[in-house]
Amino acid sequence: MKRLLCLIITAVVLLLPFQVTAEAKGALTYDRAVALMNLNNGTLKSLERAENDARKSYESNAEEAKNIDTEGFTINFGGEDYYIYYDPETKVYMKKAKELYPEQLKFSWEATSKNREITANTLKTALRGVFLGVCSASADIELKQKQLDLAVKVNNQDKLKLKRGLITSLDMQESDYNLTKAQNGLNAAKRNYENAVRSFNEFVGISAKTQYTDVIYEEKLSKQTWESVDYYIEQALNNRFDIVSLRKQLALKEQEKGITESSYVYKNSTTAQDEYETLLNDIEQLNMDIESTKLSITDEIRNAYVDVIKAGKNVNSLSNTLKLQQSNYSKMQARYKAGMISSNVLEQAEIGLMQVENGYKAALFDYNTRIMRFEYATGIGPGY
Repeated sequence: MKRLLCLIITAVVLLLPFQVTAEAKGALTYDRAVALMNLNNGTLKSLERAENDARKSYESNAEEAKNIDTEGFTINFGGEDYYIYYDPETKVYMKKAKELYPEQLKFSWEATSKNREITANTLKTALRGVFLGVCSASADIELKQKQLDLAVKVNNQDKLKLKRGLITSLDMQESDYNLTKAQNGLNAAKRNYENAVRSFNEFVGISAKTQYTDVIYEEKLSKQTWESVDYYIEQALNNRFDIVSLRKQLALKEQEKGITESSYVYKNSTTAQDEYETLLNDIEQLNMDIESTKLSITDEIRNAYVDVIKAGKNVNSLSNTLKLQQSNYSKMQARYKAGMISSNVLEQAEIGLMQVENGYKAALFDYNTRIMRFEYATGIGPGY
């Protein structure tokens, strides 16, 4: 009975649909790619938790700081309340606890939040590269399939020509070679696509075996109206967190300096004097860091501006080339209908047009990516 039961179970299992790879998950677009990454990326999840922890820490400390008395404290002795004044050094410490420390924790929370946003921006631009790899690999399969179809057609025609003595065996060997080359090209394109999809899936944080029914390219030519480079430099210097962070750190150090100087303790204690000297050095260093960062950002934005404008000109040039190619193909279609050229020539022209289209699409995608990177570089970050 046990053996019979095992055979029945085995038969049932064999009759069930066997899933070798993950099921197709619909069409893949860049917007969907971003959604998948935001939902599954471990780095972003970790940074979100860190941001929440930093916020809770700040809120808790800020609430406690409201009740701090910086002058002293009350004790009850023998049923009577007595107010005990702090010594000058303790007063400075308590003033920092009430006024400075909550601001430091608030900045820590803001920094964690900005870091998550900057990291998300970094990942989005990196994702575009990975997604473009999938798009290009998918388009290449279509191109290689067209080339194979034409090679099969030509090879069949050459076989008939060989039988009729219209070509030599050497010509036939070349035709067979071209057919094999086209088949190998398609096989290589399919492997490249599989690798591109696997890399994409791993990047967004889902199963590497996930497949897609289609890969959809949705890029449009940006109608960007460019301002002068100085406008973008000003934007970057006002918005970039790498310099905003330094300014905030400087403001906190200046606040700490003000609290320290509100008492003469730092002049009467060796330890306090050392701490005060360190504070002054920190302020000096931050001022130098701010000036250095301003120069670095200014230089970066100037170079990035030239790079993006150049990429835009390249796209316009390729667009004109594509239009010319499309016009030539339309003329060849008309000549084919008029019986002036063969279908083979028309199909070869179609393959050439597809190659130009693929090149234009890749350049356009790259241009839009550069625009995105430039917008981040003149905003919160990261740098270009």
